[in-house]
Amino acid sequence: MATADFRITSFQDEMYAENIYVVSRFVDEHALIIDPGMATERALEWLTGEHLTLDAVLVSHGHIDHVWGIPEVLSAFPSVAIHMNTADSQLAAKTVFGERGLTPPDYGVAVEASPINWAPYVVSVVETPGHTPGSVSFRLQDVLFTGDTLFAGSVGRTDLPGGSWQALVASVRKLYQIDANVTVLPGHGGSTTVGREATTNPFVSANGIPGGA
Repeated sequence: MATADFRITSFQDEMYAENIYVVSRFVDEHALIIDPGMATERALEWLTGEHLTLDAVLVSHGHIDHVWGIPEVLSAFPSVAIHMNTADSQLAAKTVFGERGLTPPDYGVAVEASPINWAPYVVSVVETPGHTPGSVSFRLQDVLFTGDTLFAGSVGRTDLPGGSWQALVASVRKLYQIDANVTVLPGHGGSTTVGREATTNPFVSANGIPGGA
């Protein structure tokens, strides 16, 4: 998809169908990667073929399907900044770097109080725990990258270690306070809008939880 200022290209792996997003600016040849999962090598090949410079990596949470490709990113761009909420850093280390025998990188802290500067633009961080303790969403102008917190017609699971249904509900309702016309690009599946989910999501509504869950 494209906005007035950005082109957003997605890549999915076959195992988890996780969305990796490459956001590139029309004004120059600079880019971000959001959630580098198991299709990271394809995303990097595309990025290189487009002659883009990678400025930063944004990680919505520490599950394996969203962080598996960080070593490949660092191999291609050793000095790139990687932003993730530190509440999930141990989760990411356990599920990826422990398995691959690698030393975890140092993460830039992704918290609401510290928006990510991508001059001349700013990426806002929205803390959205529930799927994991450190889950965050990223807003760039009128696009919201929600990781595994909010999907089109669904929400993230909370039955994995560190998950909390009560926290997830609060986080989803927090996202519903964002402008209704903002496009939602989730970690899995297709796009939606904040307004559509606030009015039609069958799991968490704006004012109550359908079915009394």
